[in-house]
Amino acid sequence: MVHIQDLPRELLLHILSFVAHRDPFEDLSDSPDKITKKPKENAKNQSQPQPRTDELFPRPPYVPEDEDDETDEEEWEPAEEDDEDQWVDETDEEDSEDAKERGLQTEEMIDLYNLCLVCRLFRELAQPLLYETVDLSGFPGDLWNLISITRTVLRRPSLGEHIRSLSVLPDHDHHIFGRSPPPLTADDRKLFTSAIRGLRLAKEHERDWLRIFKQDFDYSQMIVLLVKNAPSLRMLTVAGGYFAMEPLRQVWQRHPAVLSKLEDLWLEGDELLKGYPFLFYEEMISRLQLRSIKIEEAHLTDDPDPLCWAPQSLTISRIGLHLCHIDAPSLTKLLRACRTVTHFDYDNFTADPAERPHNLRPVREATAPELCAALLPHKDTLEYVSMTFNREPQERENIEAYVARQAKIGSLRDFPVLRRLTIQQAFLPPEPQFPPTLEELTIEDCNVSVRELAQYLATEHRQGRLPALKAVKMLAVDVTDPIKLPGQEIPFGQTPEQCFRSIRDLFKDTSVDFDICPHDLCPQNVADESDLDDYSDDDPYDLTDEYGLLGTREGGNSLFSALLMQAMRAQGGHYMDDEIDE
Repeated sequence: MVHIQDLPRELLLHILSFVAHRDPFEDLSDSPDKITKKPKENAKNQSQPQPRTDELFPRPPYVPEDEDDETDEEEWEPAEEDDEDQWVDETDEEDSEDAKERGLQTEEMIDLYNLCLVCRLFRELAQPLLYETVDLSGFPGDLWNLISITRTVLRRPSLGEHIRSLSVLPDHDHHIFGRSPPPLTADDRKLFTSAIRGLRLAKEHERDWLRIFKQDFDYSQMIVLLVKNAPSLRMLTVAGGYFAMEPLRQVWQRHPAVLSKLEDLWLEGDELLKGYPFLFYEEMISRLQLRSIKIEEAHLTDDPDPLCWAPQSLTISRIGLHLCHIDAPSLTKLLRACRTVTHFDYDNFTADPAERPHNLRPVREATAPELCAALLPHKDTLEYVSMTFNREPQERENIEAYVARQAKIGSLRDFPVLRRLTIQQAFLPPEPQFPPTLEELTIEDCNVSVRELAQYLATEHRQGRLPALKAVKMLAVDVTDPIKLPGQEIPFGQTPEQCFRSIRDLFKDTSVDFDICPHDLCPQNVADESDLDDYSDDDPYDLTDEYGLLGTREGGNSLFSALLMQAMRAQGGHYMDDEIDE
C-alpha cells in the first residue's frame, strides 16, 4: 500500500493547495474523507507517541478552534508563563451562526493547521499556505493580536517569509486603541527591545521607539516591526489615518528594501478620522512599485499642499477611492501621474457641501464629465470605471430636479477597451454613447423611469452598436421604483409586476441579462431580521420581495483574527523545531 506521505513533494504540495484554496461551491461537510479529520486520524494512528500539539505547532490567532477537536481539554495545561498570554474571544460563541455562514475560509485555515500536526513533511508543505494570508481584521483595541503575531515572527523569522497578505484593522468598537494589553513577560520585553535595537535606527529615533514601547504599544511601530520581517509581503491593509508614516520613514533610512515587493495597498477609513489627508501617505505611494491602491475617507486638495507626483511616475494601474473628498485639479494630477490605469473606482464622492467633514474647507469635486476628461489619457487601457455620488438613494424629495441638474457624461466611445461600467442614472443623458466593447453596465440610484433607457440599450444591442453587451443591472431602493416613480406611465390594466416584465422583455431573445435589483446600501437590504416587523404594509420601503427579485445577501467578515491568536499564545518557548516522529 502506498502512503500519501510517499508521494512526490510536488504532487503533495499540489494536493494541499486545494485545501488552502478550496472551491467555494464544493460541499465537503458530509464527506467521509473530509480532510479536516484525516490529519487527526493519521496522527493518532502513528506507531510512536506524538508530542503535545501545542508544542508541535502553535495555533495562529486567525485559525479558530476546530469544533470537532478531540483533544481532552482536561489533560492540556499550559505552562504558567503562558497563562497571561491566553486570549479568548468572548464573542466566538455568540457569533457561531455567523461563523457557519462564512466558515469556508475558516475551515481552510483549520485544515491547514491540522495538516501541520500530521508529520514534519506535511508541516513543511502546509505551513507556507497557512501563513500566506494573515488577516487580523477586527482585533480588540488593546492590540494583543498584533503583538502576538509580531512576537511569533520575531522569534521565528522563517514564518514571516511566508506572509504574502497582511490586514491589520481594529475592531470598530475600539477606534482609539484605548485599552492596555496584558503586561509582557520579561522574555517578551527583552525580545521586543532587542528587535528595536536590531533595526539600527539613528540614536534619537531608537530612543523614541524604546520610550514609546515602555509606555505603551504603538500600532504603527508594531506594524513596521512585522512588515520588516515579511520580505515577501504583496498586499497590506491598515487603518487610514491611524497608521503613522514616521516609524516607516525611520526604518527606510536603514532598511530601504522594507515593503519593496508590496503591490497592493488598502487604507481603510474610519468615521472618527474622516477626512485625513491623502498626502500623509504620498511617500509610500510614490516610493513603492504599487499595482493598486484602495483609499477610504481621505481628502486631497491642491491647496495649500499640491501634489508633487510627476506625470507618468506612478506604477498604479488600479485605483479605488471611496468616501473621499478630492478636488478636480488633484484628481487630474493623480491620474496624470499614473502610467497606465486599467480600473478606476470613484464612489460616494460628495455632491452636497453640507455632507463634507467639518475639518475640511469647501471643495469643488469633479463632475462626471470632468472625471471622464481626466480619464482620457488612459482610454486605451481603461477596462473598468465606477463613478457614483454620495447620496442616500432613499431620499426622493425633488428627485427629478436633482437628476436634471447633474452634469451628464459625454460620449464614451473614445474608450476602446472599456468592458465594465457602473454609473448613476443622474449622470446619463437620454441616449448615452457607449463603446462597442462594453459587456456589463450597472446603473445605480434609479429613481425615475428607466423604460426609455432600457428601450434605447436594447435597440443599440439589436442593431449591433453594443455587440458585446452581456448584462444590464439597474439598482433602486425598491425593485418597482423605476416603474412607480414620476415619469413612468403604467399601461392601463397592467400591474407593476406586468409593467416590470414588459421592460425586461425588451431584451427578450437577446444575450443580455437584464434586471432591476435593490440597492445594497438601502435600509431594507441591511436591516436585521428582527427589524422586519418595523415595516408596515404601507411602508414604501417594505422588505417584502413581492416579485422574488431580491436574491441573496453576502455574509460578514472573516474569522481570521480569532484563529492566529490561538497559535501565538502557545508560542512562548514551544517551536516547531521539536522533534516529530514521522
